[in-house]
Amino acid sequence: MATQKVLEDIRDVFNIFHDGSIVEFSGDKNRLRLKIGCQYLAERIDKNFEFFHIELQKINKLKFDAWMHNVDLPSVCFIEMEQIFAAELEILSAEIKADFVEIACSQHDPEFDYCGGVLSLSCEEICVFDQGGNIVTVERLGKICKEYWEEWANAGAKREEDR
Repeated sequence: MATQKVLEDIRDVFNIFHDGSIVEFSGDKNRLRLKIGCQYLAERIDKNFEFFHIELQKINKLKFDAWMHNVDLPSVCFIEMEQIFAAELEILSAEIKADFVEIACSQHDPEFDYCGGVLSLSCEEICVFDQGGNIVTVERLGKICKEYWEEWANAGAKREEDR
């Protein structure tokens, strides 16, 4: 079972990757690796970087409850990784629910009957790696994100002043 600290780290990592997308996966429930496309944060580590990897160890819960395009379609719950990650899932937000984390995602590929859904996840350990394979702590990732959004807000304020 995941500790409260691991649940908080899962929540924080996926919230930091807001607007990023799960573009690839590999592995199994013992060790799942997700490739996260999030260029605006990755390039703050190295200007040539475009993505991160999240490694999840010993998964306890993994399912995806899809939001159907047509409300008349029956709801779908995916439990197989190949189904869960068939579409590129854009990360919207994450929150802790009891002993797992719910990650709200959207998806834009018209080949699928759903527009997004909720990814439920619990695991024993989570690690983040930059594109070069270096570990990025949750704290460092949070700092990178905070600095990005502060610069973005300041640039917006400057544009307003210049009008």
